[in-house]
Amino acid sequence: MNEKYSNIFWHQGVKIFEENLLNSNAGKMKIHHLENDITKALFNLFQHCSDAVLKTFLKILQINDNPATFNYEFQVSNSNDFRNVENRIMLSIISDSTQRKFNPDYDVNMSRPDGCIYNKNHVVLIEVKTQSPLIEEQIESHIKHYLGTATQKRTIIWEDLNENFKVLLNKPSINKLDEFLIKNFCDLLELVGIAKFSGFTHNDFLMLDSLGQVSDTDYLDFKRYFNRKTIKFMDSLYSLINDKFSQKMDSKLAKINIKYPDTWSAFYFYNNESKKHVNTYPNINFNYRVNGIELSINSEVKSSVNLMIKKIKNSPKKFNEVCQSIDGFKFSLYYKIQYLPMDNFVWSLIPGYPKEIKEVQADGVLDSINFIKEKYQDFRNTVIFEMESGLKKHNSGRLFTEKEIEFSKTHNLKPNFAIRIEKRFDVDTITSLNEEINYFFAHEIMKTKDLIELIIS
Repeated sequence: MNEKYSNIFWHQGVKIFEENLLNSNAGKMKIHHLENDITKALFNLFQHCSDAVLKTFLKILQINDNPATFNYEFQVSNSNDFRNVENRIMLSIISDSTQRKFNPDYDVNMSRPDGCIYNKNHVVLIEVKTQSPLIEEQIESHIKHYLGTATQKRTIIWEDLNENFKVLLNKPSINKLDEFLIKNFCDLLELVGIAKFSGFTHNDFLMLDSLGQVSDTDYLDFKRYFNRKTIKFMDSLYSLINDKFSQKMDSKLAKINIKYPDTWSAFYFYNNESKKHVNTYPNINFNYRVNGIELSINSEVKSSVNLMIKKIKNSPKKFNEVCQSIDGFKFSLYYKIQYLPMDNFVWSLIPGYPKEIKEVQADGVLDSINFIKEKYQDFRNTVIFEMESGLKKHNSGRLFTEKEIEFSKTHNLKPNFAIRIEKRFDVDTITSLNEEINYFFAHEIMKTKDLIELIIS
């Protein structure tokens, strides 16, 4: 069973919504309802847990009053209750990815904060954001209508709050109710993509493998959730490796879809001065599959494949040396048959590959490529037969259509190659890394740095 179903705060509206939902009023309302639900869940946590939980929250705001003295109001409506309280705070709780913007068209007459925590000394008015942007005019309107001048504006990040609550979970003195409710609340923040990334779980890979076993809606919800985790993984990894290479880099993720379970992310190298296309160079690629993650230095577009072949031809001795220096990776040569326009290919390994990268020699790689060029029609015809007979299937697991097979027959007149220096990591290895996963993969990537620099420099 999907782990979300056992979370006491979960319901059908708890999800990561598609980005374009904010473009419609109905979509904005769905996200607004979710933000209300997250606020109510936070208040439930404070009300039903021991004082230690609210104390943790108040400590972030540098409030030292007794937690037992505070009251709560959800969906604040009375604008006259809090103006005379001595210490007034307008608090925004947002994600680390929340956009902050000005919107002169914001209706300041519709001001209604998500909640309020208060006692005789302090009032904390709260505006919660999960996916919608933080609008400066909305915050100023809240202050004007409910708090008045001399109000402190504060912002805290859901990801940081989540980590503070997790500290409580590790205390030996925690009681069972606190432990249960805090864990469920932290899992709720994870489900809506506003918790700090702490690694991939077994459930992530089980859900990747659930295509066709759950509804399309549920699977799409999961793919958005997995995509959000991947973004955070790539961001944390980027901070560790970005300054290690001679070229600049940027990240890219696969579009979210439910056609097949696998997905990917990659770091692309680029050079502003030369205005070269993003695919000029090989990329650092992650393929997320049901059985784990494949890391590769990936050349699959003609421009980057041709560049790599050129470097191998021009610097065979250096290529051999850097291959000898890399531990644990395999060198794979593929030829590809296209079955529809754009990035729709059947990949096949060239006979004899993959090889342990330490065993690879430049002349052997070039000989293998020339061998396929000489015998290409034979290899092409074999792949098309395998597509027709069902021996090779579409990535989604279905058979190829007549249209796709006909496209393959009328195209693919010349060979297309792909080159990957790759390493696979199974689910148990991935899930055991937890929050150390970014350091682990940064180390693995740096093993290939000399080879990458040989190609991109």
